[in-house]
Amino acid sequence: MSKKIYLNKHDIKTKKDIHTRFAVFSDLHYNKTFPKESLDTIKDVLVKQNPDYVVIPGDILDEAKIIENEEHAKIIEDFLYGIGECSNVVISLGNHDLFNSEQQGRKQVWKQVEVGRSFLKKLQEDKNIYVLDNETKFIGDVMFTGFNPFDSISYYEKKGYNNPAAFNHLFRSEMGKSNIYVSPEYDKYYHVTLIHDPTNPYRKEVIERLPLLNHSDMIVSGHHHNGGCPAWMTNLPGSRGLINAYSQILPNYTRGFGNYQIDEKMIYYLISGGITKWAESVQFKGIPLHFLEHFYKGNIDIIDVEPEPGFQKKR
Repeated sequence: MSKKIYLNKHDIKTKKDIHTRFAVFSDLHYNKTFPKESLDTIKDVLVKQNPDYVVIPGDILDEAKIIENEEHAKIIEDFLYGIGECSNVVISLGNHDLFNSEQQGRKQVWKQVEVGRSFLKKLQEDKNIYVLDNETKFIGDVMFTGFNPFDSISYYEKKGYNNPAAFNHLFRSEMGKSNIYVSPEYDKYYHVTLIHDPTNPYRKEVIERLPLLNHSDMIVSGHHHNGGCPAWMTNLPGSRGLINAYSQILPNYTRGFGNYQIDEKMIYYLISGGITKWAESVQFKGIPLHFLEHFYKGNIDIIDVEPEPGFQKKR
């Protein structure tokens, strides 16, 4: 049965000379039971919306090992290449793109592997596919930065990624790898940053201190699957969800679209609700919850960016 899609639309006014449309979805979590009809539905929605850029902030795969199967690898290739025929496709890596899980008794253990990264990076052979692994790319009037902090610290083992102090240290030491362009000469570009997990990046005090974030015009993430909220809760105020990827109850930074005023700059953020809410690999206290997926719609966000009223192009 094909996945139903909940489409959400947003408008952004900017002080930059740009007219563009973004389509954003995260957390596809493709696996061996993912209905191919759902991929066709997603593509049909995107083609109809006609975005300039399709932005995917991580977790295309449910586990990296799925693409060791040639049939499944071909399905994902065809899906992404099909989108690339009508839009630029910009991808950053998520934890499930880089890890496989193993069941050790009742405990689920995650181990990092290279096969997922290698597969996704290879897709860049298509001219409209961009996989940003701590990289910045200029595509038209937009500067995209895809930041992947999973290489330098394992938040599964050290639990540093969900700790604000450790996260700040990680960003300060690692963001240079992303080749961030913060010089005034790049201010004309609309800067979109992709980072899979919003848990700490979306704290205002973190955005204020880190050039990677406070030079962004928009930050897009996913990871928390709309906080376990059904579609009708998507547009409720705030970012609080029912549960997040760390099994925390009623957490912040799990969903929503909003903005922060940092000095004179307005920074917008989107936490994608994701296509899949309860993936096969997802467990809560060791209990698989994939059966809940039948009750949820996938989320795709459409963001239109235009100059604010009265905008005058700099000479």
